[in-house]
Amino acid sequence: MERTRNNSPISVVVATLNDEERIGPTLEELHGILNDPHSRVLDGNSVDRVFFFGKNMGAGVLLHDGKDDGLFPSIEQLSSDAHFWSIGIGNP
Repeated sequence: MERTRNNSPISVVVATLNDEERIGPTLEELHGILNDPHSRVLDGNSVDRVFFFGKNMGAGVLLHDGKDDGLFPSIEQLSSDAHFWSIGIGNP
């Protein structure tokens, strides 16, 4: 299901790495709970199809190299007055 609405004042950044099986359900649940927030997937250059699934769910997808250095540039691209959550999915 492709999403394009953003009705919520909340923005969500979801950090991923090879999470194609989890990104769709995660975004779907977030969209339902948070009334279609502006969502961004921050992908650590996954070798699976996270990019495709994130885009298909209406999220902006950013790619980054390295560990732990991509979250802040992603947040900086969000509106300065937006409320945001940062969520990581995958194995601890």
